[in-house]
Amino acid sequence: MNSLQMKHLSAIFLFLAFCNPAPSWSQTIPADYTPVYRYSSAITGWATSCVVLRGPVRADDPEAGFASFGMDKDGTGPADNVVVSLGDGGMAILSFSEPVINNVGPDFAVFENSFDGKYLELAFVEVSSDSIRWVRFPSVSETRISSQVGTFGTLDPGMIHNLAGKHPVMFGTPFCLEDVADSAGLDVNNVKYVRIIDVVGSINPDYASYDSYGNIINDPWPTPFPQSGFDLDAVAVVDISLVGIEDPEVNSLSVYPVPASDFLYIKTGISDLLSVRVVDTGGRIMSDWYEVTEERGIPIGYLSPGVWLLEIRRDLISAPVVRKFIRK
Repeated sequence: MNSLQMKHLSAIFLFLAFCNPAPSWSQTIPADYTPVYRYSSAITGWATSCVVLRGPVRADDPEAGFASFGMDKDGTGPADNVVVSLGDGGMAILSFSEPVINNVGPDFAVFENSFDGKYLELAFVEVSSDSIRWVRFPSVSETRISSQVGTFGTLDPGMIHNLAGKHPVMFGTPFCLEDVADSAGLDVNNVKYVRIIDVVGSINPDYASYDSYGNIINDPWPTPFPQSGFDLDAVAVVDISLVGIEDPEVNSLSVYPVPASDFLYIKTGISDLLSVRVVDTGGRIMSDWYEVTEERGIPIGYLSPGVWLLEIRRDLISAPVVRKFIRK
């Protein structure tokens, strides 16, 4: 390892040690906002620049090198499942064409590429008005630390709050600036920068990351690959006042059978025509909108086996309802 890499590594771990508070007690997980779908009408913009400071592929083995998957620019623009990996303790600083402001509800959302919403690689989120004074969102992790979550282990997202990466690909984790509105040196109506910092998921105190209450954060570790650590896809600016009102009858629907092979059906209890389209988990639209009823199946035989998304709406004013399904 050369002197530049050693300086790089030392800076990362000095930063992590400075930001980790002393342990205290476990907290009750607060209620979260609904994850932000890639095509939500609440999204008003995306990060326009991204600078990444990579972390190592293993915090306990500096000789293993640094994460190397993706490029800085992959953290900008719309979520598209093209990511840049941060590595253990690595970070990305993102900026926007217009400042993020404190609206009602969530104000921005961070997208990662978890394929199933259970294999979760987590990250802290911080904001700044001047890139000098940074404020971290108060986070909670109640995942047990009696044993290490392994390289390909899974987490319960219900045990995690205010950490990026707790939702599957194409669904961003929302953050509300009201959570940090009382922080000195931060203008919540002029947030120009968002910083994403990978959580080192080791439960070894020598390398561990801690939530805001001193709990060690246990997430899949080690991940000794070029794709190590948090995989940043995008950061969206959000204004929920622009969201179409969800149709409560459509929102109560379910799809069946699970898994399905040739046709998928919708159970709603309403007789109106519904408009549906199929989207893959990378956000690519696989079909145009077409109309169905409860009795009229949705053809899916042309899809390859795997997890897909169905967007459903009754009219062009209501917000679409999204349901997952499995093509076997």
